[in-house]
Amino acid sequence: MRPTARTALLGALACLLGLAVLGMATAWSPALQAIDTGAAAGFAAAEPTGPGSLAARVARLADPFPYLVMGLALVAVALMRARPLRAGAVVVLLVVTGVTTQALKATLGHPRAGELLGADMASWPSGHATAAMTIALCAVLVAPRAWRGAVAAAGAAFALTAGVGVLVMEWHYASDVAAGYLVATGWTLLAVAALRPLERPAPAQAPARGGPWGWIVAAAIAAALAAQVSAGSLASFAADHTWAALTTAGLCVMAAALAASLAAVLRR
Repeated sequence: MRPTARTALLGALACLLGLAVLGMATAWSPALQAIDTGAAAGFAAAEPTGPGSLAARVARLADPFPYLVMGLALVAVALMRARPLRAGAVVVLLVVTGVTTQALKATLGHPRAGELLGADMASWPSGHATAAMTIALCAVLVAPRAWRGAVAAAGAAFALTAGVGVLVMEWHYASDVAAGYLVATGWTLLAVAALRPLERPAPAQAPARGGPWGWIVAAAIAAALAAQVSAGSLASFAADHTWAALTTAGLCVMAAALAASLAAVLRR
C-alpha cells in the first residue's frame, strides 16, 4: 500500500474506535448523559435567537432533497475535473453513510430522543450531522488541490452549523452529532484508501495558490452568526448555559480537525 492509503486506513480505524467508545459512553456513562442533557437545555434556549434560527435553517440543508442536490453537484464537479472514480466515490458515500447511520439507529441507537421529543425512538447517530459532514468531506475530495484548505474550512463551518442546528431544534443530543461526524469521516477515509491504488498519480505541479471562496464562505457563516448576537449576550449565554457553550466549542474543534485531516491525507 502507498503511504496515503495506509494513513487513510489508520484514520478510518481511529474513527471506528472513536465511534465505538462514544456509543458505549452514550449508552452507559451517566457523566456523558448528564453533559448531553445539560447542553440540550442551553440549545433549546437558543432556538428563538438569531444564531439559533440561522443554525436551524442550515440544518435543513441536510434534508434529503437538498442533500441530493448538493451531492449531485459534487459529482458534476468531479466529472468536470475528469475524476470519474471520485465521482463514483461521492455517489457511494452519499448512500453508504446514510445507510450506516440508519442501521446504527435501528440496532444500537439508545432511545434517548423520547426525553426530547416524547417519542420512543433512537437518536444516535444524527442523520443530519452525518449528511452535513458527508457533503463537507466529499467537497474536499473533489476539490482541486490548491483549493482543499479553503474548501475544508467552509465544509467544517457548514457541518458545525448544521450540527448545532439539530441541537437547537431539539432533535438530537451533542453526542449524536459527534457520532454522525465520525460515521461520515470513517467512510470517506476508506474511500480515499480504495481510490489510491486505482487513481493515476497527478503530474507534478508548481505550488498554486487556491482561490479565496472557501475561506469567504466560512467567514460569511461566522459573520452572519456574529451579526445576530452581541458580545455581551454571548457571554451571558455562555455563563447561563456553560455545557452548551463548551459542547459547541468541542464540536467546532472536531469538525475542523476532521475536515483538515482529510485535506492533509489527500495532499500526500
